[in-house]
Amino acid sequence: MKYTLAVICPPLAFLACGKWFRAAVSAALFLVAIATARIGVGVALDFLLILWAFATVGDLDAHREAVAFISAAASQPTSRGH
Repeated sequence: MKYTLAVICPPLAFLACGKWFRAAVSAALFLVAIATARIGVGVALDFLLILWAFATVGDLDAHREAVAFISAAASQPTSRGH
């Protein structure tokens, strides 16, 4: 779902991840990208915003998986094969 938001509207993907400051910066850049879409610069800027949003969503997913792994590993008993 968040990756779909990243493609359609990158600022919403940042908001869905809880990154408020990134969402504000991304919204400003997204408006510039829309305004300059005819020149061609806007298309490149929009592509970079989508990549940035994908990286942020991926980092959030990786962080959640790492936390879940650490909590699962910490709850497992250890054995010493002596």
